[in-house]
Amino acid sequence: MIKNIMLTLCITALLYSCTATKSSSDFSNEIFVDVEQSVELPLQRGRIIPLETSDSSLLYDIVSIDQVKDKYFIRSRNKILTFDTEGNYLYNISGIGQGNKEYVNLSSFFIKNEELCIDDFNQGRVLFFAPSGRDLRTEKAVKNSDVECAPQLIRPYGNKYIAKNSFNGTPGYVTPALSLLDEKYTITQTLEDHSLHTGFLLFDFMNCDDNGGFITYWEALSDTIYTVVNDNMVQPKYLVNVGEYSIRAV
Repeated sequence: MIKNIMLTLCITALLYSCTATKSSSDFSNEIFVDVEQSVELPLQRGRIIPLETSDSSLLYDIVSIDQVKDKYFIRSRNKILTFDTEGNYLYNISGIGQGNKEYVNLSSFFIKNEELCIDDFNQGRVLFFAPSGRDLRTEKAVKNSDVECAPQLIRPYGNKYIAKNSFNGTPGYVTPALSLLDEKYTITQTLEDHSLHTGFLLFDFMNCDDNGGFITYWEALSDTIYTVVNDNMVQPKYLVNVGEYSIRAV
């Protein structure tokens, strides 16, 4: 079973939040954050794993950490490095290029059915690897010609996929923030009630539960955490209140 090791860096982004456009009564939960009070996290129950450091295994800007059996897969922006449970560096999954086992841009990385999946938005394809690093196959993403946006950041969502769309800056076009995709990574439905205003990306923009069910979605410089309701709309779920430290909306 795949175990997601790290809940991605949501709190960091939220500390740079701005004032909500809705009142707290519009939200199911309001989270108060006292930025002047730090909390010490107990590590007695956990285990510190020192990762091997070499020219081949240097990490920066960690996006996610996932575990499949006895291996950790750490996404460090545009590469996926593999370590064993003792922290020994094993190998890098794929590499940058246009070959059969390579990607131009690592836009999304996820694990499904114990297979490692790398979504290359630039080339419109998803590369599949075994946990051993062996190349399995490549699947072409099929674009829906009736939709004016494209799925840019993909996550498994139950028996289908959910994606943050690429921003379409065409004047007059409103880009829906999220879409549902079928097994060919084709948009089948854009979700209502929330749209994109910029093309700014957060690679750790969304978290799903272990079954790909409950979704939380956030954006930079926003004090609102959203969720997907009835598979057809995006609605506010939590308001993060940092009081006087909020960046006031202009």
